[in-house]
Amino acid sequence: MTTEVINAIDKFITISNKYHIDGIASQINVLNELKTKLLKKSVFSEREKISLYQALFPSRGGLSDVNYWNDNFEKRKEVNAQLFEQKNIIANYLLGKR
Repeated sequence: MTTEVINAIDKFITISNKYHIDGIASQINVLNELKTKLLKKSVFSEREKISLYQALFPSRGGLSDVNYWNDNFEKRKEVNAQLFEQKNIIANYLLGKR
Protein backbone atom coordinates (compact mmCIF):
# COMPACT_ATOMS: atom_id res chain seq x y z
CA MET A 1 0.00 0.00 0.00
CA THR A 2 2.82 2.39 0.82
CA THR A 3 4.28 2.02 -2.66
CA GLU A 4 0.88 2.72 -4.18
CA VAL A 5 0.56 5.95 -2.17
CA ILE A 6 4.07 7.07 -3.09
CA ASN A 7 3.30 6.40 -6.76
CA ALA A 8 0.02 8.33 -6.44
CA ILE A 9 1.85 11.29 -4.93
CA ASP A 10 4.45 11.23 -7.72
CA LYS A 11 1.76 10.97 -10.42
CA PHE A 12 -0.33 13.76 -8.88
CA ILE A 13 2.66 16.11 -8.72
CA THR A 14 3.74 15.19 -12.25
CA ILE A 15 0.25 15.86 -13.64
CA SER A 16 -0.09 19.15 -11.76
CA ASN A 17 3.31 20.30 -13.06
CA LYS A 18 2.67 19.12 -16.61
CA TYR A 19 -0.65 20.94 -16.86
CA HIS A 20 0.44 23.96 -14.82
CA ILE A 21 -2.14 23.60 -12.07
CA ASP A 22 -1.36 26.51 -9.78
CA GLY A 23 -2.39 27.49 -6.27
CA ILE A 24 -1.63 24.17 -4.60
CA ALA A 25 1.89 24.78 -3.33
CA SER A 26 0.99 24.13 0.31
CA GLN A 27 -0.69 20.82 -0.59
CA ILE A 28 2.33 19.82 -2.68
CA ASN A 29 4.54 20.52 0.35
CA VAL A 30 2.35 18.29 2.52
CA LEU A 31 2.40 15.58 -0.16
CA ASN A 32 6.20 15.73 -0.30
CA GLU A 33 6.36 15.52 3.49
CA LEU A 34 4.07 12.47 3.43
CA LYS A 35 6.16 10.85 0.71
CA THR A 36 9.40 11.45 2.63
CA LYS A 37 7.94 9.85 5.75
CA LEU A 38 6.60 6.90 3.77
CA LEU A 39 10.00 6.35 2.16
CA LYS A 40 11.56 6.31 5.64
CA LYS A 41 9.03 3.59 6.53
CA SER A 42 7.49 5.78 9.21
CA VAL A 43 4.41 4.46 10.94
CA PHE A 44 1.62 6.98 11.26
CA SER A 45 -0.80 7.08 14.14
CA GLU A 46 -4.46 7.55 13.28
CA ARG A 47 -4.21 11.10 14.59
CA GLU A 48 -1.27 11.87 12.25
CA LYS A 49 -3.18 10.44 9.28
CA ILE A 50 -6.24 12.53 10.10
CA SER A 51 -4.08 15.67 10.50
CA LEU A 52 -2.47 15.03 7.10
CA TYR A 53 -5.89 14.39 5.57
CA GLN A 54 -7.22 17.66 7.00
CA ALA A 55 -4.18 19.54 5.66
CA LEU A 56 -4.66 18.08 2.19
CA PHE A 57 -8.46 18.03 2.02
CA PRO A 58 -9.85 20.99 3.98
CA SER A 59 -13.46 21.94 3.30
CA ARG A 60 -12.29 24.55 0.76
CA GLY A 61 -9.13 24.95 -1.27
CA GLY A 62 -7.71 21.48 -0.83
CA LEU A 63 -6.87 18.69 -3.22
CA SER A 64 -10.55 17.85 -3.65
CA ASP A 65 -10.96 21.25 -5.33
CA VAL A 66 -8.06 20.72 -7.74
CA ASN A 67 -9.25 20.35 -11.32
CA TYR A 68 -7.74 20.92 -14.72
CA TRP A 69 -9.49 23.27 -17.10
CA ASN A 70 -9.15 23.05 -20.87
CA ASP A 71 -11.51 24.01 -23.65
CA ASN A 72 -11.11 20.51 -25.07
CA PHE A 73 -13.67 18.49 -23.13
CA GLU A 74 -12.03 15.11 -23.77
CA LYS A 75 -8.61 16.35 -22.62
CA ARG A 76 -10.14 17.96 -19.53
CA LYS A 77 -12.04 14.77 -18.72
CA GLU A 78 -8.94 12.59 -19.16
CA VAL A 79 -6.67 14.74 -16.97
CA ASN A 80 -9.29 15.19 -14.25
CA ALA A 81 -9.90 11.43 -14.16
CA GLN A 82 -6.17 10.90 -13.60
CA LEU A 83 -6.11 13.53 -10.85
CA PHE A 84 -9.19 12.03 -9.19
CA GLU A 85 -7.65 8.56 -9.17
CA GLN A 86 -4.47 9.78 -7.46
CA LYS A 87 -6.38 11.91 -4.93
CA ASN A 88 -8.59 8.94 -4.14
CA ILE A 89 -5.62 6.64 -3.42
CA ILE A 90 -4.07 9.22 -1.10
CA ALA A 91 -7.34 9.98 0.71
CA ASN A 92 -8.20 6.30 1.16
CA TYR A 93 -4.79 5.64 2.69
CA LEU A 94 -5.10 8.53 5.13
CA LEU A 95 -8.64 7.53 6.08
CA GLY A 96 -7.63 3.90 6.55
CA LYS A 97 -9.93 2.63 3.82
CA ARG A 98 -7.22 0.44 2.29
